[in-house]
Amino acid sequence: MPGQHQVPGPIDACGWISSASNCPVEVGKITFKVTICSHLVTSRHRIGHAQLGDAYYSRVRGYLRRVPQHFSRIAVLGLGLIGGSVLRALDQGGYPVVGYDPDPGEAGAARGSGYRLANDAATAVAGADLVVLAMPLPELPAALESISGSLRAGVIVTDVGTLKAPVLSQVRAILPAARFVGGHPLAGTEQSGFLASDPMLFRDAPWALTLEEDTDLDAWLSLAVLLCDLGAKPVPTTALEQDAAVARVIGLPHVLAEAL
Repeated sequence: MPGQHQVPGPIDACGWISSASNCPVEVGKITFKVTICSHLVTSRHRIGHAQLGDAYYSRVRGYLRRVPQHFSRIAVLGLGLIGGSVLRALDQGGYPVVGYDPDPGEAGAARGSGYRLANDAATAVAGADLVVLAMPLPELPAALESISGSLRAGVIVTDVGTLKAPVLSQVRAILPAARFVGGHPLAGTEQSGFLASDPMLFRDAPWALTLEEDTDLDAWLSLAVLLCDLGAKPVPTTALEQDAAVARVIGLPHVLAEAL
């Protein structure tokens, strides 16, 4: 049916129940129907699934037939609180990950903690099948330009920023061939920087994943499975709906202040 995605897959982004079932999710004009894999949500904590290897995935291959078993290389660009926590969580989960941050202090903190870092963004993303953009929004255009010639074909690109529409438009303009899925983890602390990062930061945290009319569903599902492994709860939304929700939350204190 035009305007609908009917997807048999492992993620139920609206249910989070302990057994597999079907659940329709209204996302703007899209009805996204997905199925959760109970193996992913009944575990006490999902970090470490990657370490179980083929023995684990062979039991659930029927559920994961649309989704890669592994990302062979993940690049995280930007190693502040969120990017650093993503790097730590991926490494703890057994994923092959490399980081990069142009700030010598953040890069030094990550390297000194034993994590693998590249000397530049282009080297970090070379050969990666997933790139996580975790730099501040003003730095995004230059970062995208710096990696545009080094991305492999079919690469999945995601981000962790609050606003989604500006990122979506910039990625479409600079990386038109990338399979982009915008993301925003609802997690954080009052601290900042790599030294404040925590691999458990995303445990049980909602993580918005944008689903647009042109979103590659395999890419969306691959990211959702990865987020399950990090302990997060993927939530389908659109860039406009995400940004509208952020505007309401950010604007609420000002409205209350005026009312009082």
